[in-house]
Amino acid sequence: MPFSLNKVIIIGRVGTDIEPRRTPQGKTILRFNVATTERYRDKSGTWQDITEWHKVVAFDQIAETASKLLKKGSRVCVEGRNSTRQYEKNGVTHYITEIIARSIVYLDPKPESQPFETTLSDNFSDATSYYISDIQNDSLAESYPETSDDDDIPF
Repeated sequence: MPFSLNKVIIIGRVGTDIEPRRTPQGKTILRFNVATTERYRDKSGTWQDITEWHKVVAFDQIAETASKLLKKGSRVCVEGRNSTRQYEKNGVTHYITEIIARSIVYLDPKPESQPFETTLSDNFSDATSYYISDIQNDSLAESYPETSDDDDIPF
């Protein structure tokens, strides 16, 4: 196959309370739902809304940070990939499609009376959105070697 891409971007509202969980190995997992709504006019000219619910899963640093920022009703932009898993219950196979979050942008304005932790407010003190990405994760940063030698630049 010459090219394929598994990328999902949704903008919506968090539909469930945020409760991070830890695996026995100590990794953080955050599962929550995001509602997206499309609006269209039907044949009679009346506006109709269609709401889709998306299951989102975040891991490690994204899960840690998102659990501090997000709550039910928060506006978010989630970028990630689709993943389908299956399990069996009472002899019936069930399939679940989820978005594995690569980044989450918190779109609600920061409340003036509730500053976020200093590690977040130092980076985003004047922003009205907060970008949470797994590229900030130290274990992934090793995959992107730093180049400090200007002689390596080809121009």
